[in-house]
Amino acid sequence: MRPCRFLAPLIFLAGILGLAAGAAAQVQVELKLSRRLYILYEPIFATVTVTNYSGQDLRLEEDGGRQWFGFEINTSDGRLLVPFEADYKISPLTLRAGDRVTRKLDLTPLFPIRDFGQHRLRATIFARDFGRFFSSAYQAFDLTEGRTVMRQTVGKPGSGELREYQLLTHSLPDRLLLYVRVREPQGTLVYGTRPIGRLLPAAVEPQTMLDRGNNLHILHMAAPRAYFYTQVTPDGERVAQEIFVERTGSRPTLARLGDGRVEVRGGRLQTPAEADPALVQDGIPALSERPPGVPKAR
Repeated sequence: MRPCRFLAPLIFLAGILGLAAGAAAQVQVELKLSRRLYILYEPIFATVTVTNYSGQDLRLEEDGGRQWFGFEINTSDGRLLVPFEADYKISPLTLRAGDRVTRKLDLTPLFPIRDFGQHRLRATIFARDFGRFFSSAYQAFDLTEGRTVMRQTVGKPGSGELREYQLLTHSLPDRLLLYVRVREPQGTLVYGTRPIGRLLPAAVEPQTMLDRGNNLHILHMAAPRAYFYTQVTPDGERVAQEIFVERTGSRPTLARLGDGRVEVRGGRLQTPAEADPALVQDGIPALSERPPGVPKAR
């Protein structure tokens, strides 16, 4: 399996419970989550920062088959989640005295996080120089499901395969998000579940339309007079996202052309410089972006 630079499909390392309390001063491991509440199959981004306070350079690498980096994820009933790929390789890392390194990883393609309710997560580092593990504090997150507002099964052109598009809404404490999910209609393979932007409460229902390639086009109101336009392929790839704003007497709407293409008519396309930062903060990397070699969520 191809090595990755720092983070890869990860497995909890046995023996971590024996970590001595005073050792944390030598290598500090910090863990942050992007938020507390997620829906099923949504990316769960964990940011890990490792700081070397030992006063010497540390070589972080495999030791006797033990990987030097791992995650521990426990479900609400105390079960330990095992990653999809137990046989993985992580490239060695030299962390100089006083230095720190930070990386961000999506846990969803790596672990079978499929149980609703609260989960507990921590990151683990094994330093061979000290012969011991260093762990972050536990972080909690909750997994729930969104409310389905649209469901459409289509064929993937040229393959004979079926795909199901879903639109879902999910309420966070400070905003309502609209998600798109692409999956096998009768199977368990999910090609992606991603927020595609804020949804204005009590707004008009999102408008959806399929083009001749069965790509899904979505237009939804994200703020007063502002609309997100998103295109998603049957493989779950987000190929475009733009913001349109209303003009006097002209509201954006989807239109299917005679040749099968779909476009936005009405309103005005907003430039990136004009976009409200509060809206675009929910624009997340394309559905197809996954760490190299990582399997799709199952």
